[in-house]
This record gives sequence, structure tokens and C-alpha cells, in this order.
Amino acid sequence: AGLEHGPVARGKHAGERCKQGEQRRIPGADDAHHALGLELHERGGAEAFAHRQHLHAGHCAHVHGHSWTIALTFACREPDRHGFVVDFGGLRFLKAWIDTHLDHAFVVSADDPELPWFRSKEGRVFKLLVVESAAAEGIARHLHAAFDPLVREATGGRAWIAELELHEDSRNAVRFVP
Repeated sequence: AGLEHGPVARGKHAGERCKQGEQRRIPGADDAHHALGLELHERGGAEAFAHRQHLHAGHCAHVHGHSWTIALTFACREPDRHGFVVDFGGLRFLKAWIDTHLDHAFVVSADDPELPWFRSKEGRVFKLLVVESAAAEGIARHLHAAFDPLVREATGGRAWIAELELHEDSRNAVRFVP
């Protein structure tokens, strides 16, 4: 698995991803097959949620929020009978997961020393999502671990998430490639 973190260009990432219908080599494809890749951006835009990085020496140690966006690249060895890698209309389960677990939530690291206090306020003060690491890199890993099995189940194992890109804002993003 690989992580990349840093600033991203504003607007469309020209040449970085394939456009609908284009083909390219995708992680998870073997030499005998080549995978198809498509990018899906959440049409509704950003998801609002907060986090804190308790080990950070600066302001990121405080609870703060972003308007996050999630971009997914799907892959498969063979398209479905419609020629799709995934049918975007059939991905409502991902939006439901986001709405249930992430939308307006507070994401906290499992080793945060304040976790017992945060848990005592869960449901009354905020929605809590505990992950291994509440850094953008850790959240990206967590989202991939949550989303990929759902996509594989929904497609009968035919398709998977080849890449997940998580944007904290318009300047900073992390890309997780399993």
C-alpha cells in the first residue's frame, strides 16, 4: 500500500486520472488482464467532519474541521454486461456509509488520551468515528478499508477501489493506493 500526501493542483487533475471510458493500468490488475479505471467525484461536493491529531505540536492538535472531498478510482478486470467498471447509480451504499459514519462526525485516533471523554459525549454532543490514525493519511486508509469490501460485495468481486484520494481542502490531499 502506498500513501502520497501534499498539495494538489486546483481544479481538474489533468493527465493524473483516466476519464470515463479511457483505459489504463490500475493497481490490482495482473499482467494477463488490464484493468479499466474510472473516477467518481461526489456530486454533492464536500463532506463536513472534524478531527484532531493529538500528537501534533501545533494547531492540528485541537479539534478542527474541513470540508473534505473523497475521490475514488474503481477498477476491474472485465467490465459488466453494460460495459461499466461500476454503475455509478448503484453506489448509493457508499453515500449511505458516509452519511451514517462520517457526515458531521468527529474523527479521533484510537490512541488519543482523551478518547474516554470523547466517548462519554458520543451521541449527545457529536457523532464519533474512531480510526487508527486521525491524520488525513489514516482516514484515507480507514475509508478504503471500509469502502473496498462494500464495492467488492456489490459487484460480486468483479470491481474494487484501486485508489482513494481524500482532500482536506482545496490545497491539501492524500492519495491511498493499496
